[in-house]
Amino acid sequence: MRFKIVAVFIFIAGAAGMIGWFFGRQTAQPQVTNSFQDPVRENGYNLVNPLLVCTRDSTSAIDNGIQTILQNTAHTELAKGDIIAASVYYRRFLDNSWAIFNPDETYYPASLNKVPLMIAYYNWAEETGAPLTKSIYFPPGYDENQQQEIQPEHPIQPGQSYTANDLVNAMIEDSDNNATLLLLNAIDRSALGKVFGDLNVPFLAPGQSPRNYMTVSDFAFFFRVLYN
Repeated sequence: MRFKIVAVFIFIAGAAGMIGWFFGRQTAQPQVTNSFQDPVRENGYNLVNPLLVCTRDSTSAIDNGIQTILQNTAHTELAKGDIIAASVYYRRFLDNSWAIFNPDETYYPASLNKVPLMIAYYNWAEETGAPLTKSIYFPPGYDENQQQEIQPEHPIQPGQSYTANDLVNAMIEDSDNNATLLLLNAIDRSALGKVFGDLNVPFLAPGQSPRNYMTVSDFAFFFRVLYN
């Protein structure tokens, strides 16, 4: 089975909005479509039902100008062979206008899963009182970065101890796989699954066989709650 591992993801967030690109393998001719998604709320409380993400996707809210640009750009790059598949999601937060290209294509997010792990670790630390200054030892004998195509610029070193905060920084800023594994070993794994569950995003637990399972709009939820 060929995995559509995300080769490039471009994300821009701010007052204007956000746009995300997923690239992967060749697929059938994609289409630009609209969809409807209900608001996502966090469960588990007796008296409140916190809103995590509010969506009001409708035909009238589609940004036709952006949608045309997305469609033309993706088809041009596909025709040139510069990319072999693409999905694009755009949303402007100020007026809720949006556009999406090839929304049903699924991908294996690979290192992008470090973002929900960061969210999960901070949530777990807050709920359990686990100190972010806790020292975590990196034992010699293995190197998860060895197979990485793009090596971390400043990898953590075996035989050294790092705080949880340092490991999160190394994981996000340098995409350090060793820091990621140490955080996965330190956290309650159910806390990671809860982050995906709260947002109704498909979850592939660490250790399961890789497969294509996530769309570009699925993953955009993590960035949207961070912006929020």
